[in-house]
Amino acid sequence: MEYTKSKDSSDRLMIENYDVSSIKYWWIKRQLIKKFHLEKKTDAFQGATEKFQIYSSEDAEISIDWDNWSGFTVTALNAKSDRLVLDIANFLNKKNNATNRLSL
Repeated sequence: MEYTKSKDSSDRLMIENYDVSSIKYWWIKRQLIKKFHLEKKTDAFQGATEKFQIYSSEDAEISIDWDNWSGFTVTALNAKSDRLVLDIANFLNKKNNATNRLSL
């Protein structure tokens, strides 16, 4: 399943994928940190049904989250973050498409 783009209730751009397990959250997050040179802004929160952490890159600030209702999400936390969220969506969708082709 692809990462879809939408707006949250605060009108912030976000991407989401319901099919990502909580275990994959950590693996995907590590890939994003490396690929987009993200710097940790907050400590990670890990509960039984949710995980989240805020990162920055230059002027952009994003939240990388997982919960049992929404799955994996990346949310733009300021106006300068939309481009980063879109770049992350493109990156993740390309990786998904490559993985799906291998499993056929």
